[in-house]
Order: sequence, then C-alpha cells, then structure tokens
Amino acid sequence: MLGKNKNGWEWLEKINISPVLEDKDFQLARTFARCFSSEDGKKVLQHLKKITFERCFGPEVKKSVLKYAEGQRALIAHIETLCKRAKQ
Repeated sequence: MLGKNKNGWEWLEKINISPVLEDKDFQLARTFARCFSSEDGKKVLQHLKKITFERCFGPEVKKSVLKYAEGQRALIAHIETLCKRAKQ
C-alpha cells in the first residue's frame, strides 16, 4: 500500500533532502586554506617557514632545543598540508 498519498511519490517525502555536511577535517582544511591564501596569509606563512625551516643551530645545541624546533617545523608542515588538502 502506498499510504495516504496515492500518487507514487510518498517515498520521496520520507527522504531527508537536507544538504550533506562536509567532513569536519575537510572543513578545517578549507578554513586554513582561506586564511593562508590571502596575501597577508601568504606573508605570515612565509615568515613562519623562515623562522622554523631556515633556522640553523650550532654543534653545541641541546637536544631539547632540537626537539622544540622540530615540533615547530611539524606544525608549519601540518598547516601547509591542510592548505594543500583543501585545494585537491
């Protein structure tokens, strides 16, 4: 039995036609991409890369300093990965 509406379209009325939400990770990646794709954002990211990736340490540097620097580099790399993911 087709129910009250006998025109054959009652199955459509039962379907929720709300827009499909995007994956939360992709939404976050898009937010990062919007933030860092502006001219100011590009300048900020370039500065962050310069003070993390292009920094050199001498031979007497402590392990803790190297670990801290690697954490900073990982954070910048993560930001760049999110921006790239949003563009794909």
